[in-house]
Amino acid sequence: MRFDFWRKGFWQSQQKGLVHSSTQIGGGFQVLDKGDLVDKGYKQNPTVFSVIEKRASKAAQGDIIATRNGKEVENHPLVKLLENPNPTQGRKAFLKCAFTNYDISGEVFFYLVKPDKGMNAGKPKHIWVIPRQKLKKIIYLENSEGGSTPIPLTYVFDDGQGGERRIDASNIIHWKDDDPMDARHGMSKLESLRYVVSQSNAAYEGALRQIQNGGPKGILSLKSEVQGGFTAEQAGQLEAKMGPKYYGEANLNKIVVSGQQWEYTQIGLSPVDLQLMESQDISKVDISNVFNVPLPVISPQGQTYNNITEANKDFARICISFARELLGEFEKKLAPMFKMGDVRLSIDESDYHELATDIGNLVNALKTADWMTPNEKRVAQGLAPMDDKLMDEIYISTSVMPISFDEPESNSGEVRASEE
Repeated sequence: MRFDFWRKGFWQSQQKGLVHSSTQIGGGFQVLDKGDLVDKGYKQNPTVFSVIEKRASKAAQGDIIATRNGKEVENHPLVKLLENPNPTQGRKAFLKCAFTNYDISGEVFFYLVKPDKGMNAGKPKHIWVIPRQKLKKIIYLENSEGGSTPIPLTYVFDDGQGGERRIDASNIIHWKDDDPMDARHGMSKLESLRYVVSQSNAAYEGALRQIQNGGPKGILSLKSEVQGGFTAEQAGQLEAKMGPKYYGEANLNKIVVSGQQWEYTQIGLSPVDLQLMESQDISKVDISNVFNVPLPVISPQGQTYNNITEANKDFARICISFARELLGEFEKKLAPMFKMGDVRLSIDESDYHELATDIGNLVNALKTADWMTPNEKRVAQGLAPMDDKLMDEIYISTSVMPISFDEPESNSGEVRASEE
């Protein structure tokens, strides 16, 4: 088979198009490098850490259910696997790990451990999350002209012991976000935030240095009415004597006590320091926008109760959609292995208490929806329909009748008789 689109070597790397590794761009972060994206972008920035942590935890909150034609499938083998994906993780820990790595690196790998023999041959027994930082290279299929195609053959990972582990592509699920510059890898959201995060980290570091070192808080000098004054040598001797006694972390905010007539002029923070402090609020807005997290969720200060409540509802819906993306990837890749057919994976939204008010309003609205069958009402609430013919009937209230309905003749006759 020929891949004419690849003939000009658009995706060829420096190694004859067979290996594609990480690249580096200028300014702040090294793209897809664990030293920057993980350490500086995630571990060292509390706002980014909080946003990713909240997204991952909320997306992993709901139970996974399998449905066929709107009806829940009990004890489906794929759901069982995702409930206990490997010996060290349950469903929530597994999904949280996957979502966290996806948000940090823009991609994550799932290693499928499948038995070679037996009745379950070819079906995953365990699933392990492999972070992007463990990837060393991907070996792609070579085309007829010696270039590489977009079809991966082997994934090569760091084994953590100075060696490498080669895994066949059929045992790897590669979940990635879109990168317009590299269709083979995912784009981390932190790449678009590299300057924002660098500025935010600089503000935190500046505040820490200000606390640790104190900095030049002000100027100590003799009052103008005092005769004489300091020579340069005397000023230097005074500064050297006061330094160990009043500077540094242990001497923060100490006061100089003297019997002489001194005056103190406070300098305070520099305009640059003040600007960095103020920029933290702007950084939170940028970070929340990029990760699609409502600002009141990460910064509730000054927000009303209603704003926070609505923001949490929106955030729950966003995270449910985030989880569905991964479940869609599992459906596409694991369906042939489990012969799922038309079975679909979904999230049980009833596990999200933030949406309880919406569910209550929906239930009250459905009570008066006489044009719907009970099964249609169940589906509207996210529940599976019941196998009962009576649940597919439309029920109307006997206490309600149209205004054009005539009064029965027997009743009208009795009324006329009584009048006579």
